[in-house]
Amino acid sequence: MKRYLEQQALLNVLQGYTIFIIFFLLVRVFFFFYFGGAQYFDTHSLDIFRAFILGLRYDLIVTSYLLAPVVIFLLLIFIFPLKWLYWLETLLVKISVLLGGVLFLAVEICDLSFYSFFQDHINILFYGLFEDDTSAVLESIWKDYPVIWIGLGIIVYLGVFVALALRWWSFHPPQRTLSFFKRVGLFLGVLSLYLGALRGGYGLMVLSP
Repeated sequence: MKRYLEQQALLNVLQGYTIFIIFFLLVRVFFFFYFGGAQYFDTHSLDIFRAFILGLRYDLIVTSYLLAPVVIFLLLIFIFPLKWLYWLETLLVKISVLLGGVLFLAVEICDLSFYSFFQDHINILFYGLFEDDTSAVLESIWKDYPVIWIGLGIIVYLGVFVALALRWWSFHPPQRTLSFFKRVGLFLGVLSLYLGALRGGYGLMVLSP
C-alpha cells in the first residue's frame, strides 16, 4: 500500500520511539533478573508490573527529549508537506538513533558496573573515578569484568544500530500528500501525544526526567 508523505514521516518517528523503548525495556529486564530474580514474581508480581509501567513512562520522557528535533520537523511537515523537510527529518532520525544508541549504551554499562559495586544507580560518587587513581580503577575493571566480550558485544550492538539507520529510513519520500484537514488532525493529535509523553502522562503530577 502506498503511503502519503506525512504518514511516512510519522512512521519514521514511531520507529525511532520503538527502538529506544525496546532498548530501555530490555535493559530493565536484564537489571531485574541480574540483581533480583524470578522468585520475586510470586510475592511482588503486581509491584513489579507497576514498576515496569512507571519505567515505561520515564522511558517515554527520555526518548521524547532525545527526539524533540525530529518531532518538531514532523509537525512542520504536517503544515508544510515539503520534500526537503522530510529529508531533514529522516537525517535527524538517523543521527538521533545512532548517537542516542551510543550514549544510552555507555550510560547503561556504567550504571550496571556502578550498581554492582554500590548497589545504587549512578550518582555523584561516579565522579570519584576521575579524582582517584584512574589507572588503578581501570585496571580493576579489566580484572573484574570480561572487557573483551563486552567490547565485542558493543561492536555487534553498534552494527545493529547502523544497519537499522541505513535500512529503515529512506531519503526518498512518497509523492502523495494528505489533504489540509487531515494534516491539521494529525498535527493536533501528534502534538497532544507528544506533550503527554514529555510530561510522562496527563495527570496533575508530572514525572521529572
